[in-house]
Amino acid sequence: MEKMKIVLILFYLLHFVTSNSVVRDFQIKTPIRRKMDKVSKECVVQLSNEHPFFNFDPLIVQYKPPTQCGAIGKWSMISLNITATVNGTQYDRLGLFFINNVEIWRTSSSEPTKAGIVWSTLKEVTRYRSLFATEGKAVFHLGNEVFGPYTGIFRTTITLVFHPEEKKKSLESYPDQILSIIQKQNGNDSNPFSIGQTSLKTPSFSLLTIPQNTKEAWVEIFASGNGNEEFWYTNVPDSLAQNFSAIGKGPFREVQLFLDGELIGSAFPCPVIFTGGINPLLWRPSHSYGALDQPTYYIDVSPHLGKLTDGKPHNFTLNVAGMGTGFSINDNWFVTGNLQLRLAKCSGRTTGRITYNSVGPTFLNPSLSVYSTSNTSVYLKVLTTRTIQIKAALQTCEGKLNVKYFQKLNYQNVMTLSNGGNDQTVNQQTTVNANSMHNDVIVFQESSSFPLVVNTTLVVQGPVQILGSIVNRSFSRITTQPFELDKKTTVLNQDASGNFKMKNNIGFAGEGNQTLFFSYKDDEGFTYERHLSIVKNYLNADQEYGTLKGYPSGFNPNLIDGPDAPPSEFPIRSPRLMK
Repeated sequence: MEKMKIVLILFYLLHFVTSNSVVRDFQIKTPIRRKMDKVSKECVVQLSNEHPFFNFDPLIVQYKPPTQCGAIGKWSMISLNITATVNGTQYDRLGLFFINNVEIWRTSSSEPTKAGIVWSTLKEVTRYRSLFATEGKAVFHLGNEVFGPYTGIFRTTITLVFHPEEKKKSLESYPDQILSIIQKQNGNDSNPFSIGQTSLKTPSFSLLTIPQNTKEAWVEIFASGNGNEEFWYTNVPDSLAQNFSAIGKGPFREVQLFLDGELIGSAFPCPVIFTGGINPLLWRPSHSYGALDQPTYYIDVSPHLGKLTDGKPHNFTLNVAGMGTGFSINDNWFVTGNLQLRLAKCSGRTTGRITYNSVGPTFLNPSLSVYSTSNTSVYLKVLTTRTIQIKAALQTCEGKLNVKYFQKLNYQNVMTLSNGGNDQTVNQQTTVNANSMHNDVIVFQESSSFPLVVNTTLVVQGPVQILGSIVNRSFSRITTQPFELDKKTTVLNQDASGNFKMKNNIGFAGEGNQTLFFSYKDDEGFTYERHLSIVKNYLNADQEYGTLKGYPSGFNPNLIDGPDAPPSEFPIRSPRLMK
């Protein structure tokens, strides 16, 4: 059997369901948590109007804060909307939104049809209101290429909506200052770090100096795999890569945060499947969770304030470690971070010292068990864990502050390769338990799990190849985030299955099915549930419940114009086709 090479092949799927209507794609997520029609005033700032993305030049807009919605920087809510259209043939593309050089939203695009696709999504960005209070730049990256068969141009409209300060008491507060951990190049300070095979030799870092009266400090990390790292959870150890014509460096990844060369925090990333991932027909019209709003990861840096407040610049380094030689990975991951600070009301310097510090080895060496029944099939298991515990005794100008930070991360990946590597099953489990206590008060907690099962098969019947795909994924996160007092619980279960047929690498038939359950609740009394059923890429059932029913989060799938049929032609990326 001839094995397929490591290429991104453009497949043409002949449209077996005729539809000339524009398809509306969407991702189910928590809606904006306020009734917009009950807000007395709002200020709209439009950053772009159908801006075309046809190359890798970012959209750069000079931003000014609105002056008609009360005191600048005291807004009760800020929402950011991205709406885009595209038609033709194009890959999905990664999107990054920056305000004043700080990334605040990691998103992606939909893959188009000839008739066209439109998607729209909302994100509450009030946490970053200190950034919006200052005149500066808004930057949106949606790198794209238009050449040969790739004809799709993304036309993107971006809008901010501000709401004035409210008198009612909120369970949320916001950082006083936010600093960026980004790549600075070519005169543009709004770029992600590209971390790949040479990242350990050329670390990705920012030198930051923070105010001396800082009393809380948190790093928020944005990270996503790209290229040969997009399906990192399906990658095999280097020892098996050649025999199965597969991508190596193993399936485990750790996103690491270093301060002045010392490891201080870690994230085991949540798998995000983009709209063209594994099989595009799985995610039409309902995207895989996180595709339009990727999850981020918080690390408490407060234990280190005794050193950070000395008025000197300190090195914040981000890295992604894998299972290759020297803990290397493939090319590449895009990573940024930001440092969120709460300042004391007095001006004296925060001092103190670390009283306990246990982070384990700098780089994890997961246990690997391999069982092979023949040279065409193999079973393997990868296990590892990371425990971090850091304590500090600090003295702020407001009084004593004892900080206790804890992380417990667990990872397991069970993988089977058979049929010479053409068939693969991946069962990955990732769990996170973390908390931070300041003077014995819990200021941050997280209990999360990111289970993922991916089953892909490639069957050859004479000149016809049939690719089957089954994805079962879950996302559970119970968290009280920094600067917030309310606990939020998000639970998702999303099951998708589909197939398509190819002849001479030309697709001529296919379909996708999906069921989805989503629920959200918080301590402020907001609740939301969504149940979806999609059969052969048609929306079959949609049920919505809870106090947030009808609140805006983007498109309502009930508003889809006409049948939501598979695309007429599309590029596809699948682990079985990237070997």
